[in-house]
Amino acid sequence: MKKPKNKEITISDLIPDMKRDIREIQKEQADVRFYERFLDENVDKLSDLIGRKLTENEKRKVFGIVWRYSPRLRNGTIIEYFPLDLAWILYKIIKKNNFDEGCLKSIYLEDDVFEIAKEHDLSLAETEELQRFKDEQIFKNADKAYEAWSEDR
Repeated sequence: MKKPKNKEITISDLIPDMKRDIREIQKEQADVRFYERFLDENVDKLSDLIGRKLTENEKRKVFGIVWRYSPRLRNGTIIEYFPLDLAWILYKIIKKNNFDEGCLKSIYLEDDVFEIAKEHDLSLAETEELQRFKDEQIFKNADKAYEAWSEDR
C-alpha cells in the first residue's frame, strides 16, 4: 500500500486567507478608532457635566465600568455602551464606599427569562439561577428551562 503524498502548501494557497485576515484586522482597527473618538467626545461632555476634566485614573476607571457593564451578545460583541454619566456615578459610589469592583455583578437577563421571573414572582437570585441553568443546560425555550429548573429544585 502506497503512502499518500502530502500536498505542499504554497504562498498562493494562503493568499485568500491572508486577504480575509487583513480585512478583518482593518475592520477591527476602524472600529477601535470610532469608539476611541466616541469615548473621547463623551468624556468631554462628562467633563462639562461635572465641571472639571477627569484625571487619567478616573478615565481608566470609568472606561472600565463602561466596558464591564455594557450589554453584549453571547459572542461578546457590545450591543450598546453603558452611559458614561451613569458610569461616573457608579465610579463615585465604588470609590466612596471602597467597594471591590468584582463584587458588583453585571446582570444581563434574556427577555424571556425576565418575563418568566415576573410571571412567577422570582427573586433576583432565583432569576439569575434560572438564567445560569438555562445557559448551562442549553435550553432554547425559557418555559422549558423553567419547568426543568423548578422540578430540579
